[in-house]
Amino acid sequence: MDLSGSYKKLLKDWEMVIRDGDIFYYFDAPVWLTIRDEIEELGLGDLPEVKELDAEAIRRAIEVQADPPMDRDEENPPLKRWWWYLDLIAEKRYPAELLPEYLREVYLKEGS
Repeated sequence: MDLSGSYKKLLKDWEMVIRDGDIFYYFDAPVWLTIRDEIEELGLGDLPEVKELDAEAIRRAIEVQADPPMDRDEENPPLKRWWWYLDLIAEKRYPAELLPEYLREVYLKEGS
């Protein structure tokens, strides 16, 4: 898939916030997690680059023990938007069956 410049920027932004850790902190997370929302809404979630970054987000969330994002309702966004629940993932309280298959092994293996 040939990605346009705006798609590439989204992926770079997602990579940056994972690397810098902004998505793992209470006050910062809500602003940055919307990048992953947009990636999903544009249908880019199955790209190999996104899958790699998602796996890294899971590993890092567990490593740094991610905070819950400020003002998140427990069901809004829905649990299937796993990136909004990195705190539950870090605590191993997120239902593994709700994760995409490509992330389940990472989730179950990391930190155990």
